[in-house]
Amino acid sequence: MNKLNHTNTIKNDRFPSSLFLVYFLVLLLMSGIHTGIIVGMNALGWNKIIQVILPLGYWTVVAVGLTLFLRKM
Repeated sequence: MNKLNHTNTIKNDRFPSSLFLVYFLVLLLMSGIHTGIIVGMNALGWNKIIQVILPLGYWTVVAVGLTLFLRKM
C-alpha cells in the first residue's frame, strides 16, 4: 500500500470554501427575494402564467450572474 505524505502540503481547491460561503449567502438572499416576489404577485392577484414566468426569468438572471461571477474568479 502506498502512503502519501500530507504533512506540509496546501490543499489547492478549484472551489474554495470562502467562495462556497459567498455563493451560499447570495443564494439565500436570492431565495428570499424570490419568496417576496411570489407573495407580492399573489397578493396583487396577478395572472398565474405571469406568476410562473417571472420567477423563471428571475432565476435565469441569477444563474447567469453567478456563472459570470465564478468565471471571473
